[in-house]
Amino acid sequence: MKKILVLVSLVIAVLGLGLLTSCSDDDDTTAPVVTGVTFKVVDGTNSYSNIKVKGAFNEWVPVAMNQDGNVWTVTIDVPDTLAAGTYEWGAIEDDGSEWGIWLIDGPNPTVDINENGFGSAEYDIPEPQGTVNVTLNVDMNAVDPISADGVHVAGSFQNWDPAGTEMTDDDGDGIYSVTVEMEMNSTIQFKFLNGNAWGDGIQEVVPEDCGVDDQNGGFNRQETVPTTDASFTYVFSGEPVEGK
Repeated sequence: MKKILVLVSLVIAVLGLGLLTSCSDDDDTTAPVVTGVTFKVVDGTNSYSNIKVKGAFNEWVPVAMNQDGNVWTVTIDVPDTLAAGTYEWGAIEDDGSEWGIWLIDGPNPTVDINENGFGSAEYDIPEPQGTVNVTLNVDMNAVDPISADGVHVAGSFQNWDPAGTEMTDDDGDGIYSVTVEMEMNSTIQFKFLNGNAWGDGIQEVVPEDCGVDDQNGGFNRQETVPTTDASFTYVFSGEPVEGK
């Protein structure tokens, strides 16, 4: 009889412990804290092989992404000291050059990061729509002297290379020109240079009322590429010229 009572007591004790554990589990409603900022880039061109992401959240240091077909993703842990807020970011194709090929068309995208360091953002690189010839002209008559290194234009359409796209003045009228093949409907930003390198007094100072923020204390020129061949004319450090 004693053995039966002991066995019953043990069963009751085990059942009681299970109930306590079950109650404890039911009361634990604390959700895990989700951290990490996830980026996704969809390559509509299916042509890039080494896409990296960077942004103001990590001082614009490129971070490699993982490829699955034409979809690139990565989750980045940001420092605990990073304040919650909205941060600009972008993506490059790391082709081995100093800055890589900038893949963002138009203004930089943004990502919202909360106080736990969590956020997510996506950017789609559009499919090619065809190209047109765009002629850029700049009136240099008010600039003296013209640099012995020539007049150039640098912009998003050629990876901001200050020496990569030289302009010419074949008829000697002081207006320098270059024709570049560009993607239809793309948004381009650019500046003209009296020379072939970046530096104060070399690149033009674009007026605020006809420019967009260059994120470096100044302004870039900006145009949307039309679906037919086009020509745009500007005055160096001045307004666009209408009707040209």
